[in-house]
Amino acid sequence: MLGKITQFYRKPLMPYLLFFSRICLIANLCYLLSLASLFGSFLPEGFVESTVLVMGTVVAVVLNAFLQLAILFTAIIRHQVLAMIPLWLRITNFLFLGMQAGILLFSE
Repeated sequence: MLGKITQFYRKPLMPYLLFFSRICLIANLCYLLSLASLFGSFLPEGFVESTVLVMGTVVAVVLNAFLQLAILFTAIIRHQVLAMIPLWLRITNFLFLGMQAGILLFSE
């Protein structure tokens, strides 16, 4: 009985982490576009520009930080479950977090 209960609590978390990892990658790409828009205006004005700027400046930093914390706690608690999220996606999101933290901490 206890084995079925622990399986119930283990399974639903990983599809959500995979989904949010993909959303975080899209938000991180918007972060790059919002940084590039500081040097020139190449995005079409209107909904596209405002969506990219909000996703890049606000959502990417917050979502990436929470996602990396969730992945870290999941790796500590359950060792085998990180196989569902591809390694390249975890590394890319972590590198973006490092870049975002560096820019946030060392910007004027």
